[in-house]
Amino acid sequence: MDYVHGWIKVLDPERPGDVKDFASGLPFGTDLRFGPDGALYVLVRDMWVNEKSFYKKGTGFVVKIGVK
Repeated sequence: MDYVHGWIKVLDPERPGDVKDFASGLPFGTDLRFGPDGALYVLVRDMWVNEKSFYKKGTGFVVKIGVK
């Protein structure tokens, strides 16, 4: 996962040169966890409001990426 650009990619250890896109549009993602339902949960941090290190509280959220 890339914190700034907001993407998640998949890497197969058996084929490390074959990286695939998985998800995008998740800037400031700070943690990934699989839930008991098999879905991937992404914790997205509160967002920057300006360049003075000020966060806007309440803008963080959890994204559920379901399984098929």
